Amino acid sequence: MKRIICSGLKPVFTVKLTDGKSITTTKEHRFLTKDGWMTLEDAVGGLEITANGTVAYGKQNVELMVNGRPIYQDAEWLSEQYLTKGLSQAAIAELADASPHAIRAWIRKHGLQKPAGSWTVGKTPWNKGLHYQSRPRTDTERAAVRERMKGANNHRWRGGTTKRAVALRRDVEPLRPSIYARDNYCCRLCGKQGGRLSIHHILPIWARPDLVYAPDNMVTLCRACHFKVNNHEEDYVEAFGRTVEELRGATPPMARPRKLWLIPKPMRIVSITYAGEQMTYDIEMEEPHHNFIANGILTHNSQLSQRYVSGRMLRFVERPEYQDDEDLHSQFLQRIERAASEYASLTNRLLEMQQAGVSILSAEARTDLRKKVQQTARSVLPNETEAPIVVTGNARAWRHVIEMRASPHAETEIR
Repeated sequence: MKRIICSGLKPVFTVKLTDGKSITTTKEHRFLTKDGWMTLEDAVGGLEITANGTVAYGKQNVELMVNGRPIYQDAEWLSEQYLTKGLSQAAIAELADASPHAIRAWIRKHGLQKPAGSWTVGKTPWNKGLHYQSRPRTDTERAAVRERMKGANNHRWRGGTTKRAVALRRDVEPLRPSIYARDNYCCRLCGKQGGRLSIHHILPIWARPDLVYAPDNMVTLCRACHFKVNNHEEDYVEAFGRTVEELRGATPPMARPRKLWLIPKPMRIVSITYAGEQMTYDIEMEEPHHNFIANGILTHNSQLSQRYVSGRMLRFVERPEYQDDEDLHSQFLQRIERAASEYASLTNRLLEMQQAGVSILSAEARTDLRKKVQQTARSVLPNETEAPIVVTGNARAWRHVIEMRASPHAETEIR
């Protein structure tokens, strides 16, 4: 995310999904659907506020895409990698940052297994024609391999608890009853009494192993608070009566980050309610991506263009010369009404011509097709068609814009 830009006071709606996710948004905001990126209003077939403040919309059982399951569990993606591209299960596991066993299980679950022996077709065994003798490794050789593949040197290392840390924690167990009793069996962070309790080291073991058995370095936490504090110990040191200086500048061990590739999944809208007028903001994302996850829901911000947005959102800007003349104003109204009508008619006709094959296309292909249809149809729109964008710049750039583009000598459209 680059920056957040205020876009003014607008009517907003709260959208709730079947999995409990919700988002408050304007009706012009775009979300990912099975048919591609669409505004909330387009996705639900129109969105209006009734006289009594309720919301009326056209379509039921509309689904928005949410951040979903790991990509290797998606049958379409797995089929493309395994059957179409011919990648091995190990290569797919590396791509998805999963184990080969997980890949093999999901291939079997989706019925994507290849015929027995098919992997050998057209391939030459790596050891064809070689003659060699094998022997068991010696104890010294095995010990050397074990040492070389320990911890972060192992390609399957994901971070975790070492044997030394396990041994240290094992000797803490006898202290557990006395720590719980001292804290009256209450979580020291939220105050909840009883339930599933655990012991937390205020100054973590990786920073102060010398205090691993010190009772004044231990506190009682409930399960939820312990999850919250873990990996954020430095933020809670002073809350438990210790000081950050006691960490002695130690740095936490760095675990290799996991690449969690997810595939979107559809989730049905259960309700849309009017949330009044609220100040709204646009989030500017780093190029080339304009989509992001908001409350677990895939959403999108970028320039409004007739290539991407339905003609139902067409707006026109009348030149000052037309506004002051009744005849020119009347001609302008007639022209834009005719243009909007022709645009809608042309778009509908082009979509009808393409409809036969749409059902077999993927969501991405359907979105691309709709863009091409709207791109073709927009040729009938006049120059007065509005296309709002958000522009940012420094003070010097804006001074130049005001001086040059707001000048009486500049074209009216630019001004």
